[in-house]
Amino acid sequence: MKMDRRGVTALPIKLLIITILVTISLPAISSALDSNESIVNTELMEDESDKISNAARSVYYSMNGATKIVEIDVPEGCRMILGGEGDDAYAIHMFCNGDMTSERWMEKPILSFDRAVELTGNSTIALTTMDNKIEVRVL
Repeated sequence: MKMDRRGVTALPIKLLIITILVTISLPAISSALDSNESIVNTELMEDESDKISNAARSVYYSMNGATKIVEIDVPEGCRMILGGEGDDAYAIHMFCNGDMTSERWMEKPILSFDRAVELTGNSTIALTTMDNKIEVRVL
């Protein structure tokens, strides 16, 4: 590589072009990373909601008053709400960064939660069946 005036003059121009390209592409890269994190958190919470539904089915088919303990790990910045008022009593709603990302409905059998329970972080819950409703207690 020859070091002449053209090479010395072209170096700052090349650095300027590289800086502009990096500056333009950073928002797109940042957005892609945020979107990926949201997708991963949603999938993790859906796996946790499956654990809750399976435990609810298990206690329902056992007998009235049967209890099952389940450990739930909700990702940071996310929360799950089991049950609620009206039709929401039959659902598990999942939120990340304030936005609802997913919901699961208790089907086959159709079971409702006795009250709304919010879960965040690592939680241990006890599910107990009471006359076609699932009572949820955070331990």
